[in-house]
Amino acid sequence: QGSNTIGSAGVLEFKVSPSERAAQVLLDVGWESIRLYPFPEQVERGHVLGPAGGSVSSPGGVELLLPEGALPEKAVVKASLVSSDELAALPAVLGFDTLAAVRIELDGHTLAREATLSLNSPDATPGVITGDPRIILAQVMDMAADDRGGYPRLVAPMSRIPGTGVPERLVATPELPDSVLPLDGITREGLYLVLYGQGQIGFATGFVRASNGVV
Repeated sequence: QGSNTIGSAGVLEFKVSPSERAAQVLLDVGWESIRLYPFPEQVERGHVLGPAGGSVSSPGGVELLLPEGALPEKAVVKASLVSSDELAALPAVLGFDTLAAVRIELDGHTLAREATLSLNSPDATPGVITGDPRIILAQVMDMAADDRGGYPRLVAPMSRIPGTGVPERLVATPELPDSVLPLDGITREGLYLVLYGQGQIGFATGFVRASNGVV
């Protein structure tokens, strides 16, 4: 145990085999000397991305793509579907059906450039309505700045990518530079909801001005 606490103490097991020369003679006395060296770099577990960008994927079909320059340094990045039990326990969003939820982890970082998220279309996704897209991606905000409680925050509309012989994919991409929708996209870690509008939905931009002139 040495100077380690009881909770951090562990056990290492080494399997040592004799050399070919040792196997040719009768061994009366023998020993093996083993020297341990500290690992010179940080031990990192999971998918590690850096300033060059890249993508991570999960067994559930979720893929998160980070562009170059999104991260300032190497970080462990994860993206995965939440379990069906956790999904069922989430509060309903008024006017929307929750199709799926994805948890994104960025090792505490906020991205400088928006990420792209894609996943297999959930079984509960309604059929395509031509010219009437209703699927959006929203981040669960646990607490608003005005202390009104948690709420889902729209971050991106989602497109449907049909496939031949493969599942349909839902994709949330960053808004184009000349887009009229000032959406932040996926830049923060947290829980993201894939929502389907129960009726036609639209987007509006601008300011809300109170009677006292406060914007």
